[in-house]
Amino acid sequence: MPNEEGYRRALEVATAVLEDEQEASAWMKEPSVSLGGARPIDLVQTEEGLRQVLYELAQMDFGHPV
Repeated sequence: MPNEEGYRRALEVATAVLEDEQEASAWMKEPSVSLGGARPIDLVQTEEGLRQVLYELAQMDFGHPV
């Protein structure tokens, strides 16, 4: 069963960082080099994966290359 709470939390943060809900939704579905080629939408199914996604978003928010 998908972790809806983790997805919603990550999407909320991604929307704040990217300043656009559609862009955030698309970002969640794209493989990320910084996440080892995994898609954020898949990673947020576990607590560890959610932490990784939120960390990447924090790095993006602070202007660090990811």
